[in-house]
Amino acid sequence: MKIHSNPILLVAFLSLLATSTAQAFTVEVRRVHDGDTIQVLSDTLPMPLANMAVRLRGIDTPELAGKCPAEKAKAKLATAYLKGLVKQGDVLTLNNPKWDKYGGRIDADVTWRDVDLAQAMIAAGYAVPYFGKGAKNDWCAP
Repeated sequence: MKIHSNPILLVAFLSLLATSTAQAFTVEVRRVHDGDTIQVLSDTLPMPLANMAVRLRGIDTPELAGKCPAEKAKAKLATAYLKGLVKQGDVLTLNNPKWDKYGGRIDADVTWRDVDLAQAMIAAGYAVPYFGKGAKNDWCAP
């Protein structure tokens, strides 16, 4: 997923994170983008920062625009599973938010009703642990 960022918004958001990384934020689900990214709305941030993408930290899921038909099919299943866990309007808690290495979204430990969404995705077989280093999972492998 390619995301572009506005430099002014980036500085504003990084400043916010620098002063409150130990703090948990609550946000409202707008929509599930894919198996590891949720579009959310925060009532504590000004627009357009209030409408942000949040990546579930610590997992790798197949990509909707994957390298092969198998990866794309697995991505649809992962997305559907996450959509089954959280719905539009649900309130999530973001812990330890950090700016994503690609920009335009944040990485966070995301919980809903005390359920760690990343761990739920791993437990269901739709994700594997991944912390940004090393080779990602080959979703095209049988």
